[in-house]
Parts: sequence; C-alpha cells; structure tokens
Amino acid sequence: MKKLFAAIIALAALAGCSKEKNENRISGDVPFIGKMTVVYRGENVVTDNVMVDFCTEGEAEGTATLKMYQVKFVPQMPMSLDINIHDVKYTVSGEVVSFNADGVVPTYGEAELPAKMYTVRGLAGTIRDGVLEFSLSFGDFPTSYKGETLKLE
Repeated sequence: MKKLFAAIIALAALAGCSKEKNENRISGDVPFIGKMTVVYRGENVVTDNVMVDFCTEGEAEGTATLKMYQVKFVPQMPMSLDINIHDVKYTVSGEVVSFNADGVVPTYGEAELPAKMYTVRGLAGTIRDGVLEFSLSFGDFPTSYKGETLKLE
C-alpha cells in the first residue's frame, strides 16, 4: 500500500502483528516518539521524548487505544504514569488515519485505574506520513502531541 501503510505494516511485523486484509482497518501496535504540550496555569509545559502507541490489537473493529508511556503532565507531578485512552474511533482514507473520542475516562497504571477527573474531551488527531498528531483536554488541561514513528534499529 502507500507510505503510511508500508510503515505500519513494517512496524507491525516487527511487533509480531500484521495488517489485516481490509484496507480500512489497521492492526497492531504502532509506536511514536515526540513532544507533548500541556497548558497548565496559562503556561505551555512541554515534554520531549514522550512515547505513544496507537494500538488496535485486541480492540473492536474501528477502535484503538492511545497508550502514553511514563507521562508527567507538569514538573510538580510526583511520579510518571502510563495513561490509556480506550475507545478511540478511527477511519482510514488513503494514506491518512483520522481518529477521535469524547467523554472517555482515561486509565492509568497496570491496574488500569480510572481517572474520572481527567475525562478526555475533544480528542481529534491523525496519522499521516509517519507522524501522529492529536489534541484533547484531560479534564481542564488542554494537551497536544506530535510524534514520529519510532525508528527501531
């Protein structure tokens, strides 16, 4: 398929997943590394080298989970967390994957504990040319992310 799907297929193969025959569905766990920006008290708090997976493995058709690893939203956070945003709806059109979600309670940690006060609002994003880009609000905190496909050496 085109560039995006070639990258997804290559990464999925490395991760032990494969692209399904339906061209409107991707499968696997696609890792990205990039920059997260959180608006906190009117200031942009930028964190580099944030790893995010766009994962469809084990999800219903047309849905994915965004997995954010070792995230510290602000420097004052006492610890880093793994955050999961489930029930992300996606569509594939040519070389572009578009996705969105609203009203999803994110979970964190191995126990997938719910974080209701940080309910995801207005998640919208794309994967295009190996770049994952999205914006959302975790509760009252506007957040954006832009990352490139993680290069495995």
